[in-house]
Amino acid sequence: MPLLLVLLCLALTSCNSPQKTGSAKFYFNQAVYYKEKQNHIKSLEYLRKLRQEFFYSPYNEKALLMKADIYFAQKKFPQAVQSYEKYLDLYPHKQKDYALYQIGLSYKNQLPSRSEHDLSLSDPALKAFSLLLKLKSPYRKKALRAKREILDQKASRELKTALFFKSQGWRSAGLKRIKYFIKHYPQSPLMPKALLTGFQLAHSLNSNTAEFKSKLMTDYPHSPSARLLQKKHGFFSKIKQQFL
Repeated sequence: MPLLLVLLCLALTSCNSPQKTGSAKFYFNQAVYYKEKQNHIKSLEYLRKLRQEFFYSPYNEKALLMKADIYFAQKKFPQAVQSYEKYLDLYPHKQKDYALYQIGLSYKNQLPSRSEHDLSLSDPALKAFSLLLKLKSPYRKKALRAKREILDQKASRELKTALFFKSQGWRSAGLKRIKYFIKHYPQSPLMPKALLTGFQLAHSLNSNTAEFKSKLMTDYPHSPSARLLQKKHGFFSKIKQQFL
């Protein structure tokens, strides 16, 4: 084949290449390549070029989600939340469930390990998971589990606060916290202990103990808290009967 014809074929092949250097597809594929190589800085660089040079390219939808995922992988959770929320604003009917799940996780991953520390980010996390649970999504089970873990953490904080108030002799404040706990965390595994604490605080204040005792003995009859209440209550009942 003549050299001129070979050069012409190469030129035509280059012009018709589906991934021309500097094209939107090229930038996107380079970002994917470097992301898979864990080179997040380089991947973000190509995503930035894609958005700057091809703002209206259809690749920008996937690019924005990829950018959010990279921030998530880097544990830059505030930036991840911002990017996922931007994705939802621009593409509300696309991967909404995934973006909501990642937003919830981004907030959840910023929560402290100890429940007595600041849990303010639990509220936006719960909001994201709750919105997801309204959708038909493969992330529902994971969202339910994550939501339950956050609620358990908040419940633990509430009970610890009530117990602290009790230890300091602030019985009315402690009882108020227990009533809040019972209302807002009905599924908490700490409920038996909370009911027993509520009974003890109400009893010390000469207040109504029936609501705590009834629920504890009816819903959690085999719990250590129920056995303790029954043991102590039975003991005091026998002493009382001796003086009747």
